[in-house]
Amino acid sequence: MMSIQLLYSRQVPRTINCDPAMLTRSANAITKEEILAILGQVQHKHPIGNAVLDAQIAMDESAKALLQDALMRSLISQGYDEFISQALATVAVIEVCDSPACSRCKGTGLFMKAGQGMIECSKCHGVGSFVPSGRELHRMVLQALPLGKGFSRDTFKRKWYDIYMGTVDTLHTEAGDAAAYAKDILRKIESENEYREVG
Repeated sequence: MMSIQLLYSRQVPRTINCDPAMLTRSANAITKEEILAILGQVQHKHPIGNAVLDAQIAMDESAKALLQDALMRSLISQGYDEFISQALATVAVIEVCDSPACSRCKGTGLFMKAGQGMIECSKCHGVGSFVPSGRELHRMVLQALPLGKGFSRDTFKRKWYDIYMGTVDTLHTEAGDAAAYAKDILRKIESENEYREVG
C-alpha cells in the first residue's frame, strides 16, 4: 500500500521529502486524480490533521500558518493572553512540523528491545521526532514573545507547560487520525484497482 509520506509528497513532487524513485514503484496503481481526491476527502474530514501532514511532509508553509492561527484562536478563546497564545502556537507548530527525526528511533516512534520486540521509543515518546527539553521550550517561547512579555522558566513550567503540551498532543492526535483515514481510503482504492485488474 502507498505510504502516507508518498501520498502527500506526490501532490508536490519537487519537495525534498519526495523520493522520485518511489513514484514509479508501488504508487503506479493510483492516479494523480485519485491522490488529489483522497487528499480532498482527508482535508474535509480532518482539516487540522491534514494541515499537519501537509506541513510535515509537503513542507507547506500555508498549512503551518493555518495551524498557528487555529491554535492561537483556540487558546485565546479559552481566555489566555493573545501574545502568549501566539507564542505557544508558533512553537508547537515548529516542534510538530519542523523537528528533525528522533535520533534513537529514526522517526518511526518505535525501536526493537531484546525480549520485548518493538516498543514505543522512550526518547520521543512515540512521536518519531526530536522532543525539546523544558529549558529549550522556554527559550523558544521567549523568542516568540515581544520584548517585555517574557516570564521565568519556573512560571513557564508551572503555568504554561501543560497548556503547551496539550496543543502539541492535539496536533499529533489530529495528524494520526488524518493518516488513519487516508490509509482507509487508500486500501479501498487499491482493492478496487486490484479487483478491476483481476476481472
